[in-house]
Amino acid sequence: MNRKLLLVITLGLFLVSANSMNAQKSADSKAKKKNNNKPEVEEEGPLVFKFDPDYEAAKEERLAELKRRKAIIDTMNISDRKRRKLLQDLYRTKGSKRLTAAKITDAKSTNTKN
Repeated sequence: MNRKLLLVITLGLFLVSANSMNAQKSADSKAKKKNNNKPEVEEEGPLVFKFDPDYEAAKEERLAELKRRKAIIDTMNISDRKRRKLLQDLYRTKGSKRLTAAKITDAKSTNTKN
């Protein structure tokens, strides 16, 4: 009697769980069908350009500034260790105490040359 009851309960739980799994699959397929009716990817390009149209120009400007600062750091008469630290600061953060100090010394050196 216990074996039959256990078998019936196990079979009932299996059918209930199989039914809920089937319900999830049908809900997913309905959602996919709804998404298929939407238009394809926008032809305007990435979404970032919709909110920031000057993104590419700003990125190019920042890269040019990084190259200019790297050239300044490379021309400075400092140890390799300090140069490496400055370059790390340059690429990791937009500004740090070391970089501002390096800019000040560079600005002073360019003013004395003129």
